[in-house]
Amino acid sequence: MKNNTETSSHPILDTRFAKLVIGKSYLGDFVRSVCVCIFYGVIILLVTMIFSAKYAGTPSYGAFGYVAVLGIMATIPVGIIYFSLLVLGRALRRIKTLSNLLRIIALIWFFIIPLTVLYVLFFN
Repeated sequence: MKNNTETSSHPILDTRFAKLVIGKSYLGDFVRSVCVCIFYGVIILLVTMIFSAKYAGTPSYGAFGYVAVLGIMATIPVGIIYFSLLVLGRALRRIKTLSNLLRIIALIWFFIIPLTVLYVLFFN
């Protein structure tokens, strides 16, 4: 039985979540990065709708739409960076340490935008 040589070299990359977020090919990585852009956009829009409903009629009501538009515009470069990390990790698969490092950084990058948006909106 052949082991999966793409992700079987590091315990973090063997998790189900890592296999869900990291594709099995370059095309799979591209599709995952597009899905990440859509996922981030949906998170930003949902949080914006919740806060718009909560603070309707207040002076800060208009700022939520502005933040939503800027957040949606920011998802495209974030997706490109995510795709670049996955592609570099796949291209350098002969150098296992660097490849694993780039893929782990891509997993961490996956959480940066949602956590930043939640932090800014809930704690400020």
